[in-house]
Amino acid sequence: MPDSNSDSSTQPQLSALQQKVKLARRVTLISFALLLIGLTGSVFSGDTSPRLLILVLLPLLIFLPGILKSQPRSLILLCFVSLLYFCVITLNVFKSDRSIYDILALVSVVVLFIVSMFFSRWQKKLNYQEDKS
Repeated sequence: MPDSNSDSSTQPQLSALQQKVKLARRVTLISFALLLIGLTGSVFSGDTSPRLLILVLLPLLIFLPGILKSQPRSLILLCFVSLLYFCVITLNVFKSDRSIYDILALVSVVVLFIVSMFFSRWQKKLNYQEDKS
């Protein structure tokens, strides 16, 4: 009897966790896309060479397959890389010639860091619970 009782209490927890993971995945993808748009707009709105766009976007695009596959390790590494982008974008926001794209990039990188951190944690927990059952 205790076995069936624990299964019934685990099921709502698993369902709630699946909903959190689904929402975090959506917000991660949206903030990732907004960050790419913000960085692209920032490069094109300034006097920076468009050739540098590849150097700006490539480190982020490396993580796209891991985000799409919901791999916790890729999400954790994305958090570290997003901190580097945060440092550079913050400097750009405080320049006198900032653009709306810099502010968009700043907001999206902050959201990306926070949500991908939770997403990786919840996805790892979900993987563990699914393997356990």
